Amino acid sequence: MALFLLGIIATAIAAPAAAQEPILDLSIVPPAVSIPAGGEAHLRLIAKNISVHEAERLAVSLAGAGRFTIETVPEELEAIEPFSTGTIDIILRSGETPEGDYNGKLAIVYTYCSGELCFQIADTLDFEIAVGPASAAVQTPSVAGPAAIPTIPWPWIGLGAVLVILTVALIEAKRTTVNRYIYLILVLISFASLGYGVADHQHEQAQGIGAVLCTSCVGLEEAGPKEASLSDEGIAEIQKIEGERELIVFYAPWCHACPYAEAMVEKAAEHNPGISYRFVDVEQDPDLAAKHGIIRSGRTVVPAVVRTDTGKVIFGVERFEERLIEMLKEGG
Repeated sequence: MALFLLGIIATAIAAPAAAQEPILDLSIVPPAVSIPAGGEAHLRLIAKNISVHEAERLAVSLAGAGRFTIETVPEELEAIEPFSTGTIDIILRSGETPEGDYNGKLAIVYTYCSGELCFQIADTLDFEIAVGPASAAVQTPSVAGPAAIPTIPWPWIGLGAVLVILTVALIEAKRTTVNRYIYLILVLISFASLGYGVADHQHEQAQGIGAVLCTSCVGLEEAGPKEASLSDEGIAEIQKIEGERELIVFYAPWCHACPYAEAMVEKAAEHNPGISYRFVDVEQDPDLAAKHGIIRSGRTVVPAVVRTDTGKVIFGVERFEERLIEMLKEGG
């Protein structure tokens, strides 16, 4: 039991370090598609959510200005729940593309929030395109099913039922020599389930579930601020700051914590005329966001506040007042 609790705490502590990682396992069916010249073919994007976070606003486009165009149904997946699968059907059109073999690339963008931070993830998927004669048959979708398919872990449900039965049997037999054999069976099942889980990538789900359990039990991650307000001590510190300070607050429409960061910066500026600020939508000005490291390698993290003269950035809203004042006081 102690080892189990230590494992949960360790995964919870490690979770923030990997928070910016993709949470969707993406694939395309079929990975190679045949299409008649001037015609169309059908593909399907399959997005499996392997985390405890909800993926939002998943959209697909064709990367690069190639010879092909696509239409997606639906145009955007609003949400993919934890450990569920979402699909988008893709109609690929070749236009006047000459016959031959081509390399296609899909650009997939989605967002998710983890605690006080929100992320936008941009990934790509490669697939092969063979353009044949115009008389070739039109390809139909190779995968059928609804737009969202919940993933039910039946093997783990069965394993849980077996463990419950064995535990009950162990309690009943605790005064007999039978219990040593039940202990042995429990140990063997534990090792077998561990090996199966790693092979099936269930350790990733366990890490996420462990983080959530730890959050619920010991409160390592707050639910997020409800109302923006400065403490009396914070106001006094802000009023003491001398000189000019310019801040850029990077936000996104899909960021849940951004309004809080914006409101806190506004309140700080109300108490010191030397503090100026502007709000920048990362989707409207991605170049500026990339310049300050808000967008990096296809990963976007908001909210983020940048002090322009020092280049210092603070992400998220945890201990926001304290970190904002510390950033404003530097060099003062």
